[in-house]
Amino acid sequence: MKVTSTTIVWQGINIQVNYAPEYFGCHTAHLELKALEPLPVTETGYRSHFAPKEHFDAHNNIVDYCLEWLEKSAQKDNWINYALSKQQMRLF
Repeated sequence: MKVTSTTIVWQGINIQVNYAPEYFGCHTAHLELKALEPLPVTETGYRSHFAPKEHFDAHNNIVDYCLEWLEKSAQKDNWINYALSKQQMRLF
């Protein structure tokens, strides 16, 4: 099984990206994200995502896929609220 690993930085967060285009054979791919803090696609900083290989092939490369996925997910209310809570100091 061939796994490609790279690190990306999204909004100041370092994210390790591991991608296996043929995880369970020729039709299923596996994408794994690891970060030390929450991401829009995971509250824990870890996400394992299986999908048909064609799902990922529609993008230029796996980094573009990840960045698009993060940006799209960052539009959701739960991430917006989380990001705002990190910015605002609390007195209590």
